[in-house]
Amino acid sequence: MLRSRFLSSALLLALLVTPVAAQAALRITDIDMHVAPARRAPYPSKKVFVGDTPEIDALLHHDGDVHGWSTNWTTTAPVTGVRQWTPQTGILPGNQMHLVGLGSATFTTAGRYKLDVTIHTGAGDASASFDIEVDEIRVVVAPVSAACLAPAVRWESPLASGAICQNQDTTLRAVPTFRGCEPNTMEFLVPGKLAGTWAVIGTRTAAPWSVTHKFTTAGPMHLKVVVKDKNGATAASEITANVGRCLDASQFKH
Repeated sequence: MLRSRFLSSALLLALLVTPVAAQAALRITDIDMHVAPARRAPYPSKKVFVGDTPEIDALLHHDGDVHGWSTNWTTTAPVTGVRQWTPQTGILPGNQMHLVGLGSATFTTAGRYKLDVTIHTGAGDASASFDIEVDEIRVVVAPVSAACLAPAVRWESPLASGAICQNQDTTLRAVPTFRGCEPNTMEFLVPGKLAGTWAVIGTRTAAPWSVTHKFTTAGPMHLKVVVKDKNGATAASEITANVGRCLDASQFKH
């Protein structure tokens, strides 16, 4: 009887002093979504661009050895080609942090979403949820100069063979047709002092497309109007009017 009690006591003592393997405390502290180095956000990153297919990792902290693990992740973001990492064997030793692969997917729509992670191990499970951002790729396109159709112009006043009153202010008016490519200019010209040359008597860069000029010499007068756009495209119109003395209606008495 005494021997039996001695064995029972020894067995109980042995059980008490035999170390029992404790479960490691697990905690997922962050995630990292990484793509090509050219668009690598600061580590750890929770931001990708539409069309990216990042590899997704979890930062797992554990205070003891972890023997074997499997992972699962889900997201509220619209994705295609979802890939989950296969269960892993081996040991994550000690009291430290490890980067654990989760999988990948292609993100298709811009917005802010959730990404949920679970890691199953022989030492227990850990879960966490993270906010992620999927951004549009903003491509900067250099402005391209638009090709402009050539402008056009026609005389409105005077008309060809029309009359111009000598020594009186006369309004010269033309009608331009501009097809974009501002700024635009209009020049009114008369023959210059040298044969074959022209002299500018007025310039406009906006409506009204007219100038006022006083003609002092009687006889035929050649007139020219030229329009130009910012690209240098031009159009011109020439007419010949007649400068002469005009009767003043105030001189007539009834």
